[in-house]
Amino acid sequence: MDNGFGILIPFFGVSIVLMVVFLVIGSKTRKKGENKKQEELQSKAILIYYSDNLFIDGVKVKMTEGKLDKQGERYIPVEPGKRVIKGRFSEYVQGMVSNKTYKTDLMEFELDLERGKTYRLSMQNDLVEDGVVFYTPLTFDNGKEKYIVCELVA
Repeated sequence: MDNGFGILIPFFGVSIVLMVVFLVIGSKTRKKGENKKQEELQSKAILIYYSDNLFIDGVKVKMTEGKLDKQGERYIPVEPGKRVIKGRFSEYVQGMVSNKTYKTDLMEFELDLERGKTYRLSMQNDLVEDGVVFYTPLTFDNGKEKYIVCELVA
């Protein structure tokens, strides 16, 4: 009397072989993606950004153009040199009593980006001048001070 193991053993065997094949293919694809990022890093400047609307030299950066790194930060490879950056920045702050969203108008400034370097462009509470390439102070209606900062990451 056959209890079904005759069919299950080959099924699980084929499943395990297919799983190993797909794991190997996935590993190679990930390595290709990492190699591509390294090539971009060497030939371009990398801009990590936290902006709702970002324009580089007058061209809007679409959400689909930006890429995510391992830390979940959105970045875009940019040709090195002087670039005009325009963006709208926001920060959502959860408080104990109420929540507050800080938003800027569309801001424009010029950055000189170097090949092979990584920059982070964001709104920050405090200005730590170590690695800062550009900053501009902001004062909101409630008197809260923040900074738009471009810092050199690597």
